[in-house]
Amino acid sequence: MVMPISDHTPLILAIDPGLSGALALVAGNRFIHAEELPRVGNILNGIEFAKIVSDFGPAQAVIERVHSMPKQGIASAFTFGQAYGTAIGVITGAGLPIAYVTPQKWKAHFRLRGHDKSFSAQKAIQLYPAATPFLSLKKHHNRAEAILLARYFIDMTQKGEFV
Repeated sequence: MVMPISDHTPLILAIDPGLSGALALVAGNRFIHAEELPRVGNILNGIEFAKIVSDFGPAQAVIERVHSMPKQGIASAFTFGQAYGTAIGVITGAGLPIAYVTPQKWKAHFRLRGHDKSFSAQKAIQLYPAATPFLSLKKHHNRAEAILLARYFIDMTQKGEFV
């Protein structure tokens, strides 16, 4: 179920990175699509991700600027880094400009601190009711976070913080 794009509003691709991450596509106040990042086994599937990027043709990418966690194991840190790097490589290879945003900034913008992950889905649905079918399961919180990351980019661009 993909929402059609009907005007010239730039399509934003937002990535909540990592192997269990997700992507969202938003054009201004219109939700377009969200899904988990494609993977094969424990690896982000760069070929499938590149097809998604090519099929939708976004004008801009925004990705959460993240790093490994202090108590994260070596193997999981490596897997996370591989997925993060592949996502950036695919986006760069597609020729898209990338904006990097820390989770602290976009989460503060939506006042998510102190709330559980389900609050992200509630906020995304409030902003984009058409996203409801894409956020129907508890595990879809990464989709919701990608949607909110896209909206943060749009909000900050309108304020002139991203040019």
